[in-house]
Amino acid sequence: LGRHKESDSSLAELLAKYSKDAPYQIAAAYAFRGEKDPAFEWLDRAYAGHDAGITEMKTDPLLANLRGDVRYTALLAKMHLGGKL
Repeated sequence: LGRHKESDSSLAELLAKYSKDAPYQIAAAYAFRGEKDPAFEWLDRAYAGHDAGITEMKTDPLLANLRGDVRYTALLAKMHLGGKL
């Protein structure tokens, strides 16, 4: 939303405090910022760590930037959640 400095600061705080406990939320933050590669890295961590948030992946509006990416469809398939929304 054009508030890059505040966004960077909030993301840094999220990473510092919750990187072990909230990989899905970190992925969503990256996705919302349009940073696809780190978003998918964190989604993979969320999947591997059985983060409960990942069950919302198919409908989460924060992940809208990822839906056209083949990695998104592949992860949904791996989770047996089908293709695109």
